[in-house]
Amino acid sequence: MTAASARCSTGIRFVLATVPLPTGVAWWGPSVAIAWLVIGIIGALARPAATRRAGELLTAAEGLGGSAPVAAGQLAREGEVTS
Repeated sequence: MTAASARCSTGIRFVLATVPLPTGVAWWGPSVAIAWLVIGIIGALARPAATRRAGELLTAAEGLGGSAPVAAGQLAREGEVTS
């Protein structure tokens, strides 16, 4: 199974587990998960600079950031960040 098909099957499982929403007490679990998902998406869209900064901090903390960004018009060497 490839990573793309694993993501797709995870999404399908989420949808099949939540549509239609369960009734009774079981309603709370998927509803709270959906609410947190929506809140996270809205937060990321509302503050793109903070989202970008969080991504930069995460990649730096994991050692994935490379070196300083390359200036416009210059060619990047291997391992340099080009954006």
